[in-house]
Amino acid sequence: MKQNVALRTLNTYQELLFSEPLKTTTNGADVFQAVSQFFEVNGLMWEKLVGVCTDGAPAMLGSRSGFVKMVKSKNPSIFAMHCVIYRQALVAKTLPDDLRDDLNFAVEVVNYVKSSALNARLFAALCESLNADHMALLYHTEVRWLSIGNILGLIYELREAVAEFLEQRGRRTMCRAFKSEHFQLSLAYLADIFEALNSLNLKLQGANANVMAHYDIVQSFIAKICLWLKQVEKGNLTWFSRLNELFSDKYLKRKIKGHLREAYKIFNVEDLPHDLQELQFNIELH
Repeated sequence: MKQNVALRTLNTYQELLFSEPLKTTTNGADVFQAVSQFFEVNGLMWEKLVGVCTDGAPAMLGSRSGFVKMVKSKNPSIFAMHCVIYRQALVAKTLPDDLRDDLNFAVEVVNYVKSSALNARLFAALCESLNADHMALLYHTEVRWLSIGNILGLIYELREAVAEFLEQRGRRTMCRAFKSEHFQLSLAYLADIFEALNSLNLKLQGANANVMAHYDIVQSFIAKICLWLKQVEKGNLTWFSRLNELFSDKYLKRKIKGHLREAYKIFNVEDLPHDLQELQFNIELH
């Protein structure tokens, strides 16, 4: 006898299945062999597996010998997905060229300020003399791409101190570019949108995270993007608090709309069930 049980009627739990070191190579076949052996020893059936989530490494997603491909050879009906958090990192990398140039310039400015202990000390002293709320900027690394969100928020808050520091250090060209209205507007938008992405990032992390909860969170963010687009088209920038303080550039408005549309495309994926909370399991009762 089979019974259909809707997932919304159950409590879900996150449990560690097993941990097994791979002693030699770590390709898809090695990972699959370890998992398959665990299934066999513990009497687990591939038919009961509903889905699998991995990172985006070739060993996991390879079309011929990837782990997911091998799992599907055991149970073709499972759904596979990867890198829920990675999707929102991709949004950070879909900036229009001119916004990307502004982002790179912001990173260049921050890295100059942080390039030496002397610069860092001088900048801290300047911030203190200006009664700034913060005394330092964060160094940016590509390894943690969304760390740039925190950096942009700080550089926006300290923009007056940064401009004065660049001028004092004789970096006049950099200072002029930094103080330009165009860059200040771009910086405000970048700080706002990366703050939103960082908030999304945090919601997708933590204990007991699962694909059902992630799906709801991402769908909520998609709805926000749609709302932002409609509001920007009307000239309403309330949702972008920093930009709303400074905004007066119609050209930048077009860039923002373009970036939000690209963000929507990335999040609005079609490789997931329409409602994961309605996903049903067929449980065979013996």
